[in-house]
Formats: sequence, C-alpha cells, structure tokens
Amino acid sequence: MDIHLTPEAEQAINQWIGEGLCRTPDEAVAKALDLLKQQTLAKSKTRSSSKNLKKMAGCLAELDVLKEDSVKIQRAMRNEW
Repeated sequence: MDIHLTPEAEQAINQWIGEGLCRTPDEAVAKALDLLKQQTLAKSKTRSSSKNLKKMAGCLAELDVLKEDSVKIQRAMRNEW
C-alpha cells in the first residue's frame, strides 16, 4: 500500500526520527496506529462503563421505590393489628 503524507505529517515523522522516538517512517506509522488502537479501546471501555453506571443507577432507584413500598406495607400492617 502506498501512503501519501502531507508535508506536515512528513515533518512530524522526521522530527520523531531525529528525536529518537522511532527509527524509520514505517515504525512511526506503526506506533501511531498502535496509539490509535489503544485510544479506541479506552473509549470503548469508557462507554461500556458509562452504560453500566446508568444501569446501576436505575437499579438503585428501583430499590429505593421497593424500600418505600415495603415501609408503607409494614406501616399498613401495624395499623391493621
């Protein structure tokens, strides 16, 4: 596959090579792709965690309602006796 880079991208890669962050343009692209993959996985985990937190909040709200209902039933039973 041939990839054509913008002058800015080429300059960045050459700078990274000059700073010793990578040895070749191929290595620079590989590292960039790896970082992108890590970022994508992190976002996916964050979304999943957010969904789980929303579900937990919903369950807690339902438990609060059940607790209130239980208290009302207990009071009603005391009043009947």
